[in-house]
Amino acid sequence: NMYVGYRGGLYSRAGTKFVARSLQNYGGAPPRLIRFQFSITQGYALEFGAFYMRVYSNGAPVVESPFSITAISLAGQVFLSIPGNNYQPGDWIVISDVGDTTQLNNNTYIVGAPGGDTFPLVDLNGNGVDGSLFNPYTSGGIAERIFTLPTPYAVDDLPLLKFTQSADVMSLTHQSYPPYDLARISPTNWTL
Repeated sequence: NMYVGYRGGLYSRAGTKFVARSLQNYGGAPPRLIRFQFSITQGYALEFGAFYMRVYSNGAPVVESPFSITAISLAGQVFLSIPGNNYQPGDWIVISDVGDTTQLNNNTYIVGAPGGDTFPLVDLNGNGVDGSLFNPYTSGGIAERIFTLPTPYAVDDLPLLKFTQSADVMSLTHQSYPPYDLARISPTNWTL
């Protein structure tokens, strides 16, 4: 945990901060983090896992456009009502700005089956969220899906993934896959 100074001596290394839990299941190989630096002011960390990629910016996962929460049922397992959402079961969402039911704010949850406009919340360990001790819901709240891009890479192949970047395009190669170009159009719009 030290850096060697160019004039000699050692310097303390900056600490790290827990930003978010990875989508990758524990127990197997860890996901791979790759830096994507476009300019001095635009940089991302890319989390490559088993057949997916997530994007991190400014110490947080990049999230898609928010949807408004219209109702929350707290009897037993928590159910959210979000009309017009495009969430699928298994998507990870971040909830914020909920009135009175503040226990849900700034937490990440999984959209439970069956999805649709009203769906159950599941915690990151796969358990239903029990809302019986939460404050009653009064109003407000938004949900934002964590941006996730499907990729062809298996987790065992990630250590041998090679990459190079030019502006907003990163070329990815691996001996078992055809070459791919990863292009950033916006923080929530990446193509492979």
